[in-house]
Amino acid sequence: MVNESQNAKGEYALYENGKLIGYSPVTFIGMVKVVNKYLPNVNALINAAKKDGVSLVLDSGFRTWEEQYNIRVRNVIDKSKVNDRNYIMTANNGLFSPRTAMPGYSNHQNGDAYDFNVNLPNAYKWLVHNAIQYGWIRTVPTEIWHWQYLPSMSKFSFVHQDDKTWNGLT
Repeated sequence: MVNESQNAKGEYALYENGKLIGYSPVTFIGMVKVVNKYLPNVNALINAAKKDGVSLVLDSGFRTWEEQYNIRVRNVIDKSKVNDRNYIMTANNGLFSPRTAMPGYSNHQNGDAYDFNVNLPNAYKWLVHNAIQYGWIRTVPTEIWHWQYLPSMSKFSFVHQDDKTWNGLT
């Protein structure tokens, strides 16, 4: 089942665990949608990095149902399944490279997950050392670019301290 991306007010549908949880307006930072509830938190992180001479650039932010679906189409490993809507909607995340959540299940769809360009000079190192001070943590061990605003969680709640992806920067 695909739900409408926007309501009559132009607010975007938010999803968590496959369920519609509400609607929100978004603000664009460049070409990336940021759910307004999280805009102050995103800006605080970006501005703090800027004060330290580091450029943090968003690569991905809030995603609609359709955008998440299209990412799965792009990332499906078995390319013969590209046009198999049921497969794209329901297949295990591990059948996509990189692993890709089903529509309605990505944290990008509730607005608290954002991907940063960690290839910019010192961006990843800065995030590792400073993001937690602003409530941001890494939640996907295989994705050093994926950060979520979860201020009540500890830095190593999802990606443990001994995980090799920290690259000794902790």
